[in-house]
Amino acid sequence: RHQISPYRLDYILDVKKLDVCENISEYRDKLERSKAHMWGVLCRNKEHETQHIEFTVHAEDNEGFIYKRLMREKRCGEIEIIDKNTFRFYADVYDINEMIPWIRTFICRIVKMKFSNRSIENQFKKDLEAMYWMYDVKEEVSE
Repeated sequence: RHQISPYRLDYILDVKKLDVCENISEYRDKLERSKAHMWGVLCRNKEHETQHIEFTVHAEDNEGFIYKRLMREKRCGEIEIIDKNTFRFYADVYDINEMIPWIRTFICRIVKMKFSNRSIENQFKKDLEAMYWMYDVKEEVSE
């Protein structure tokens, strides 16, 4: 298809040797440029089609591991230190949905979030509210 597409190795049943790809360096260059916006496996063909995400995390004084974890796991994102216990993660990615499982691990520490894809942000908040309801937590999701 003349594009970069991810395939799960455990789904590949058969491999057939074809001709040598004469323009492999073009595909490698394209992949390297795409990595700047890839969180998971999704690689868009149009590099300018990204979604912006940012969220602010507050850690307690004894939770220095939160900052270390953000730095270790940020992939293509950036971390801004707001104060000694507050950090802002931001990135421009191809698909925010790929990040949701990771973002969930910061629940109870997220003090602010903003997704350019409002439908994903609204679904995330709706899921949080459902969780609060299930566990009988009497708080509302902020920002």
